[in-house]
Amino acid sequence: MVANDVVPRGRGWAVAVLGLLVIMLGCAAVSLMDGTHPSGYRSAHVNPADWKYPLEDIQTFLGLMCVEYAFSFLILYVRTRTSIGARAAFLGGLYFCGVVAMVPLAMHASSPIIDHIMWLFFASVFLMGFAIVSGIIAYVKKRQDRALGILP
Repeated sequence: MVANDVVPRGRGWAVAVLGLLVIMLGCAAVSLMDGTHPSGYRSAHVNPADWKYPLEDIQTFLGLMCVEYAFSFLILYVRTRTSIGARAAFLGGLYFCGVVAMVPLAMHASSPIIDHIMWLFFASVFLMGFAIVSGIIAYVKKRQDRALGILP
């Protein structure tokens, strides 16, 4: 039995969630591969023979990416009256704020931090693009409904 006051889930939420999942898995793979050699400041100042694989750093930032993805999944999955495009734009803006906050750390950072910034940047670009496309689709749908006489 379905209650009458249940808000339908936003159309396209699965596209946003799966797109973020693909970006996260790609950034995780890059992070695992980038840890095999020093990067940035360390590549110029550390002997490559002395390089240790930064397993703990990679685990930390992969865990953080998973938490951020789970948070995004919940925000996009929840049944609310706020449009899926508005929620995606909010998350995209939030991720971009994370990029701006972490960029000062990137100069002397090891590759897991840089890869995490890359994840935040690509996720914010994807979510903003998704929000724009979602808004266009909603506008076209509303115009079609008005033309058919469904909406006043």
